[in-house]
Amino acid sequence: MTIETLSTCRITVLYDNRAHVEAYDSGWGFSCLIETEGRLLLFDTGESSEALLANMERAKVRPRQLDAVVLSHEHWDHIDGLERLLYVRPNLEVVLGKGFSEEFKQEVQIWGGRVREVGPDVTPLFPGIFSTGDMPSLNDRPSEQGVFFALSGGWMTVVGCSHPGIVAMLSRVRSLAERPIELLLGGFHLKDMSEEEIRGTADQLAELEIRRLAPTHCTGEAAEAILKERFPKEFIEVGAGWRGGFEHDSFSMD
Repeated sequence: MTIETLSTCRITVLYDNRAHVEAYDSGWGFSCLIETEGRLLLFDTGESSEALLANMERAKVRPRQLDAVVLSHEHWDHIDGLERLLYVRPNLEVVLGKGFSEEFKQEVQIWGGRVREVGPDVTPLFPGIFSTGDMPSLNDRPSEQGVFFALSGGWMTVVGCSHPGIVAMLSRVRSLAERPIELLLGGFHLKDMSEEEIRGTADQLAELEIRRLAPTHCTGEAAEAILKERFPKEFIEVGAGWRGGFEHDSFSMD
């Protein structure tokens, strides 16, 4: 497969358990805005449409500018902001895994969205932008997809809750091409793991050539502390209002 690379790929965290910028609303859940040249994507919608839309306004982004929304998995804290978003941005493409319930897919269409389903394999979404595919999750949780972006130096990867396992999801990313992970951002869902399990996951992550690590949402405070200890140079603290990314291979953050 020929992989088209992106020269610009920037992220704004719109919804998270904590605020990075004081003016931003926070709450349990996750959502971020991803801007590439010619494309504006929303990844997940958090659990509050009011907070999501208010934070979009603070980020100076209008819903009608969005090209698509990608939903990681069918949990309320990642999808509950969608209905009102579709009210103010009708006919928006909603990219979701085949594992989403038929009831939810019908609701998306009733709300005015256009459903695009992703199967179990790595799937190109747009030039330089891929889904991990709808991956089976652990412990009877819903199947889940992440998104990753081709930069000339490596991959930028965004995950929602990593229910299939963060290492498994990153291995899927690297299966497309053996490139380093320039940035990994999102929920790693390590909050229910023992210290031994967290450290074991950190050992596995250390083998995957991750240059920047930004855990948030469901990662858990204890796990974040361990990851910060293990990856002191790579670790980035993020929250609602955080902005960062790449432009012509140069990384910067607000």
